[in-house]
Amino acid sequence: KKIVLTFALALVMQVKAFPNFEMNLILPIGMSYIFANVEGSKLEQYLPYAIDYGSMNKQSFGVNAGVLMQIGTRFDLKKETGLTSISLLTEIGYSLESLGATFKNTATVNIDHNSYVTKDMTEFHTLNLGIIPKLNFWLPNMKIPFSVGFGGGVKIPFSGTRYITKVQGDEIEEDLSYQDIKKTFEYPFIPYIKLTYDAYFYPSESVAFTLGSYLSYDFGMKYDVSKLNLKDPHENPVISRVLKLTEYGYSSLTIGISFGVSFGRPDPRPKE
Repeated sequence: KKIVLTFALALVMQVKAFPNFEMNLILPIGMSYIFANVEGSKLEQYLPYAIDYGSMNKQSFGVNAGVLMQIGTRFDLKKETGLTSISLLTEIGYSLESLGATFKNTATVNIDHNSYVTKDMTEFHTLNLGIIPKLNFWLPNMKIPFSVGFGGGVKIPFSGTRYITKVQGDEIEEDLSYQDIKKTFEYPFIPYIKLTYDAYFYPSESVAFTLGSYLSYDFGMKYDVSKLNLKDPHENPVISRVLKLTEYGYSSLTIGISFGVSFGRPDPRPKE
């Protein structure tokens, strides 16, 4: 209770000290359409996975969710209707990201001629850092104030879990630390751009509940193929691969909804 009270008091002081101060707390939930890309002259993998990388499903689905804080300032335009103000906000928060693909399992295909699939999926826990300007509108015929934002930044994975299906159908989980991610991928961050729409419902003059939607594109991460192209398949029979990959990575398009609370932006509707 003391922590909540202290936070609320600090927030009130910020709003009083900086009249154009604005902060949004947002819970986004989305579905991702994953674009996978793999290229190479020899696309196979030794047991226990027996993945035929040439059979990659180029599209897969994943989910993401998180907690974001947007904080910054607002520039009022002194207009009663239309575009009433512009907000310039920094964005920081946490998200859970899913990336991966499915493949044919060459061992089971050879056994019974059915196209069984295996998977190589990774869940990342990321720190999000970005900037998102927003245009704030009030149109009398729409009744509800709303904003449209467009921005971008980077998602920095600090840990994760990789799920790989074995030939026998068992699933292997590999926990990834930040150091593991740095060693496994060419660069340990995910650039992103995002388009947002938010509607504002005001229970008081400068506090509003928000309901919105968003569309984002993650430019993804690429594996360091030199680390995957191991020469000795018996060096580690659990994770070793005999490959000549030239590229292996993902990007994703996400559509989702968001719920939140906004502090500091006054209700633009005329007072009765």
